[in-house]
Amino acid sequence: MDDKFIEELREISRNDKRRSEFLIKGMKETLQERKEKTLSKDGFGDKKIRSL
Repeated sequence: MDDKFIEELREISRNDKRRSEFLIKGMKETLQERKEKTLSKDGFGDKKIRSL
């Protein structure tokens, strides 16, 4: 999660439903970024891993 995301999250009230939704969205984006980074690092990309 980047600094802009964290700053906006702090501005939203803890009791606000929007805060929960925003946090979930940010975590999903972070997970997707990590997956893409890992796939590109491993060189697999969109290729399916073949069984041995």
